[in-house]
Amino acid sequence: MFVSKYTSRTASRSKSPLSVILTTATVAAIGLSGCRGHTAGYSQLRGTVIADPSARHPISVSKAPVQMDIEVPHGSSGLTRSQSSRLKAFVARFRSEGEGQIIVSAPSGGRNEYAIVNAVSNVRHVIHGAGISGHAISMEPYYVGGNSDAPIKVSFTTLVAKGPDCGRWTENLGDSDRNTNHGNFGCSQQHNLAAMVANPRDLVSPGHLDPRSASRRDILADKWAKGETTGAQKSEEERSGSISEVAN
Repeated sequence: MFVSKYTSRTASRSKSPLSVILTTATVAAIGLSGCRGHTAGYSQLRGTVIADPSARHPISVSKAPVQMDIEVPHGSSGLTRSQSSRLKAFVARFRSEGEGQIIVSAPSGGRNEYAIVNAVSNVRHVIHGAGISGHAISMEPYYVGGNSDAPIKVSFTTLVAKGPDCGRWTENLGDSDRNTNHGNFGCSQQHNLAAMVANPRDLVSPGHLDPRSASRRDILADKWAKGETTGAQKSEEERSGSISEVAN
């Protein structure tokens, strides 16, 4: 506005009234077009955010402890076969989902101290047998004050995905002229994705890829250079079997 007044006063001394009117109108049009462009951009940005279910209903990924308790009765000589099987499955889960170390907490001061020592030795053997290195294992005691029922606690930290809370129907979908998605749009999809994902780490970063087979690559490259087919060859029985299956 200051520029337009200054321009008008200066122009009134040296230019005709028509040129002053045109100059003032041009400055005003530039100002209005700038405001209109900013408003349109803001509306477009808001529409994009509203239409994106992942932004409206985000999945939260956080760290949470996972624990397995191993009961050690008084007088036992180590882990049972069932406990060893459960522990192997637990360690396998740590290998695929674990963050940091796997922690073995052994009760101390109980009446079944001797049984605990044997069971802890078995626990270490199972963990080492799964290929877990020593620096990834943390051993720590916890005092139980004569209690013989305290278990051995094996735990680790993993990522947990939590979906959004759905059911937000605060507007009448039959009486809306905004042509935008309703508030609950995409929420159930995000909620189900969080519940079904096998490894929540995949929601944070891409998964690890194993190295490709160099020998297989060389074979395929050699076949391609000779003009041969690079697909797997099927025997006559396999081809006839697949045809019969399709016919049936």
